[in-house]
Amino acid sequence: MFRLLNKHPYRKTWFDFVRLNFFTALPSYTQIYLRLERLGSAIESYVGRPEKQEMVIIDSMPLPVCRPKRSLSAKVRFASLGFSTQGKVYGFKCHVWLSPEGQFVQHVVLPANEHDFTGAKKLNGRWADFGCPKIIGDKAYVSPGIITPPKKNATGVDVRWKPEYGKLRVSIERAFSWVVRVGLRSSQVKTLRTLKTRLAFAFLAHNLRFGHP
Repeated sequence: MFRLLNKHPYRKTWFDFVRLNFFTALPSYTQIYLRLERLGSAIESYVGRPEKQEMVIIDSMPLPVCRPKRSLSAKVRFASLGFSTQGKVYGFKCHVWLSPEGQFVQHVVLPANEHDFTGAKKLNGRWADFGCPKIIGDKAYVSPGIITPPKKNATGVDVRWKPEYGKLRVSIERAFSWVVRVGLRSSQVKTLRTLKTRLAFAFLAHNLRFGHP
């Protein structure tokens, strides 16, 4: 957690630094790694704990496990080849709800080839748990339950859409940028569980860093 708050991308280097300078009695890196893996589910549940929200922003970010050209030799279970605004992605996509204040509310990780609407459906399954908030999304999430901007070729306009909703995109782009900068994509992963653990710790660190416990 402190590694992420200090924006250090490499876990092993950070562990060696802490062990050498502060806590010489710490167990080995392998033991620490295994214990963190076991804590992953608890941290993930804590980040997604139900809290009443008036409004949330929904979006997704790619989580590549390797370069697309290496996808045939990669052996990460459930990973798939998909597309994002950044091009081809082999791995997963993380769909999130973010509060207007910049807090990660809940998230779900799906294979990269799953449509954005599938991620929205899974997140919306807990809609009532969070106080039935308004959900603001981009054009990839067009559905009756999500408020989205009008498309150029749309026959009708969603009367719920307001111009100020477009400015909320800034907060989610900043949040995604921060978790990427702290090293979320700096190293390859071999299992989905490892990826989910890193993601949960990154989201929790972000919420703590910006004043959202």
